[in-house]
Amino acid sequence: MKILKQNMIILLVVFIMTFLAIVNLVSATDFEDTKGDIYHHKVSSDGTTWIYEKSTLEKNDLDINKISYSASGTTLTVTIEIYGQIQSSNRHAYIFFYNTSDATYVFTYSRGEGRAIGQDWDYFNDPDSIDIMEIMEHMKTGTFSAEGSQLTGSIEIIGSTEPENVWCCALEYNVDYSSVTDVSLVEWYGDYWPNNYAPWHGTETEDNNQEEAEGESEDPNDDGTQDGTEDQTGDSNSGEDNGSEPKTPGFEIITLISAIALAFVLLKRKKK
Repeated sequence: MKILKQNMIILLVVFIMTFLAIVNLVSATDFEDTKGDIYHHKVSSDGTTWIYEKSTLEKNDLDINKISYSASGTTLTVTIEIYGQIQSSNRHAYIFFYNTSDATYVFTYSRGEGRAIGQDWDYFNDPDSIDIMEIMEHMKTGTFSAEGSQLTGSIEIIGSTEPENVWCCALEYNVDYSSVTDVSLVEWYGDYWPNNYAPWHGTETEDNNQEEAEGESEDPNDDGTQDGTEDQTGDSNSGEDNGSEPKTPGFEIITLISAIALAFVLLKRKKK
């Protein structure tokens, strides 16, 4: 009888561990991105207009390899992995957006510093309800740190954990972005995941590059789309915007988020 009880306990422990492993597996979502899908924002050859063109330069420090996100308990964890090394210069930035029905979370890494901010949709969408002394109750701050080729961020969840929109980008400007006043008039390189959130998505330039990729493919079943496209565009949990036009802010958001984060930290210290 004693041996039977011990075996039952062992089986119960194994069952619980297996269940937890399955839960963690389901809550984690991983995606891969195509290598070399960097675009260049530049002046056209005739010098009259700004255009997006597939980059002819290898930019491994921008080229997104994998992204993942998972919700465990009250914590959201996200990662970006690139083919090269995460850069901390004044010309590079990495951004990860995660939106739910209740809140929006923005992870940014620039100038060697990482930040994460989550804000309550309902509270901040009603300007009349905003009280400077209550802001921290409707906002969370987290971390976003770099190590080698990977960025990892975590933040406390506000409300729902289910994502409605997820996307990220890696950007490199040809100038110090702190001096940029109009991002549409500055040369830069970038990689977006998924592609339908990129500012060049749906343009004639992208279509032409897509046709060239299809023509060069040795695999007759290769339609030129990137790996995981069905997941990225057919599932709202992987970045689809449910038919609406994705909003892709420029580099000015980095300065804005940094200023907001600093203000909230100072306010929190003052309240203590």
